[in-house]
Amino acid sequence: MLLMMTVVFMKLFTSGQRIDVALCNQDGLSESVMSTAKAETEVVFRPVQVQIVWHGCENSLTSPFVIRLWKDRVPRTVGPASLDVMGKAFVAGPNGGTVADIYLPAIRATAEQHAAEPGEVMGLVIAHELGHLLLGPGHTPDGVMQAVWGQKQIDAVRQRRLHFNKEGAERIRLAIGVRAAARTTDDDREEH
Repeated sequence: MLLMMTVVFMKLFTSGQRIDVALCNQDGLSESVMSTAKAETEVVFRPVQVQIVWHGCENSLTSPFVIRLWKDRVPRTVGPASLDVMGKAFVAGPNGGTVADIYLPAIRATAEQHAAEPGEVMGLVIAHELGHLLLGPGHTPDGVMQAVWGQKQIDAVRQRRLHFNKEGAERIRLAIGVRAAARTTDDDREEH
């Protein structure tokens, strides 16, 4: 079993990694906003060498990650330009989770306040919440995992400079490898 996990890790770390994400457009957001958000999320994960494979909500039971987009729902927590307001990852402790909600009313307000496109901000929020699903709770003083965003962070988004910090990127690659290895061993158990 240890040998099999080592082989899986070696393949993952030498060839780049991928995560499958079911994007559930609960309230029918426009395809334009959706496309921009997906592209921005991919830009954040590219330096981590992680490819995102997007699926529709019909695959939410088979995708390891589910992102639900809400056009009219407002989260229960409130704060100034806080990611607690723009998104919420449902984490099950230090190992992350599988489901996150994204709230477009707060994203639109933040985009308007900082003269940004809602799709750009939404893409960064999706990347941030995927970060929580992979890494668990907690924020960093820099990068996409910051707790609060202001003009400085929005400007960094426009300049394609807002990414996971080095430690976060390493932990993400490791978390993806661990999950892939767990799925592989689960699949092997089912076959025998």
